[in-house]
Amino acid sequence: VYEPSIRRAAIKTITQYGKSEVASMALVCAAVERKEKILIVSPSMKQSGIIMGKLIGHFFDHPYLTSMIEYYGKLEQLKSERSKNRITTRNGSEIMILTAEAKTVARAAKSLMGFGATLVLVDESALIPDTLFAKILRMIGGTDGKLVQLGNPFEENHFDRAFYSKRYYKISIDWR
Repeated sequence: VYEPSIRRAAIKTITQYGKSEVASMALVCAAVERKEKILIVSPSMKQSGIIMGKLIGHFFDHPYLTSMIEYYGKLEQLKSERSKNRITTRNGSEIMILTAEAKTVARAAKSLMGFGATLVLVDESALIPDTLFAKILRMIGGTDGKLVQLGNPFEENHFDRAFYSKRYYKISIDWR
């Protein structure tokens, strides 16, 4: 998730193994150390909110990270709220969340076409239909963007195919 030289990654883990926790830490580091336009996408707003909530929490792990938040309110409110859809940092990074529910993606894809994400993290990628995944891919099209897919390959779709593609760096974590 963090390593800039890896442009495509597919990571499958079992449920409740800490992928959201680790991904959120990596995204905080990437946003603070580099200027990134980060988009977090998952099948539902609740799932997208999990990573964003953890991400916001990790911005408060160290005073330096907290100082990087660009927020025009009381930071304690942000810390307790953890439901923001967008966070910006003082170095120009942006982190946004998006749900891949059919109606929402169609509407949001239009509004985010100019967003030009440099890093797209797709959580529970296998649960997103190929047609909606194609719209997500457009958000990194035209840029040298990074795509990270997380989840379990429940379906034979884009996420499953990533594990057979030479373009992807692959990590599989089983129950052991």
